[in-house]
Amino acid sequence: MADTLRPQWPAELIEKAAAIRLLALDVDGIMTDGTLLFSASGDEMKGFNILDGLGIKQVMAAGINVAVITGRHSPLTEKRMNDLGIPHLMQGREDKKVALRELAGRLEIAPHQIAYMGDDLPD
Repeated sequence: MADTLRPQWPAELIEKAAAIRLLALDVDGIMTDGTLLFSASGDEMKGFNILDGLGIKQVMAAGINVAVITGRHSPLTEKRMNDLGIPHLMQGREDKKVALRELAGRLEIAPHQIAYMGDDLPD
């Protein structure tokens, strides 16, 4: 009975997913809800969802490289990525396509082996 409850994924989708060697993510709007919070003194605050962190750690445990490419510089982002053990953090990169190509070249990963998630025009 349990097998009848499992979704039947198309073979083509399974094949594409199996080839993924790099997951690259934006930060604001992807790893956060997109809200930028500032204190009265101008300090920036961000809210990261702990469930995203768990999922990212599971992706890394499966042997998939994880990278974060963001157009902004943020010490909070750096701390969160360090806490998660994400080895590839590229901040201040407005042209994310160029940044992703550079990283893929260094890691010797082909475009069809990359999963990327962003939420706005620079992505």
